[in-house]
Amino acid sequence: MINLQFDNGALGSLTASDGAAAPWSWELTSGENPVYPRQSDQPCYLFAGTEGALSVPQLRLWRYAEPGTGWHQPLASQSQVPATDEALRRQLEHFVRVARGEEAPLVSAEDAARTLALVAAVERAAASGTAQQPDMPLD
Repeated sequence: MINLQFDNGALGSLTASDGAAAPWSWELTSGENPVYPRQSDQPCYLFAGTEGALSVPQLRLWRYAEPGTGWHQPLASQSQVPATDEALRRQLEHFVRVARGEEAPLVSAEDAARTLALVAAVERAAASGTAQQPDMPLD
């Protein structure tokens, strides 16, 4: 489990287990690799905030049915149909186009560096048992 505190005071938590028998992994829910039995009705990531919630890979967005309403009001959802093409092949095709200079990468080198800085801070926190800051700003 990872607890995060953002510069604006928002809190986040990440929980993961690779040893649990459950249908909630990326491999089982996304269908990106056909060797895994697909669990397309299950999410693997759930994002929630004060304005709404999103389940992935279904791309189902939940919000209050009426703007400005609260906890005791009905929720409405909408879904965006994700691409059903094989993701691993699409990733390789994108990589080839980037290597040829035909398009920009979907993730910039700066974004990747911020991800690595966060992972390194998580590793330091696990080793030390104390909260750690990333070595570079994440915004």
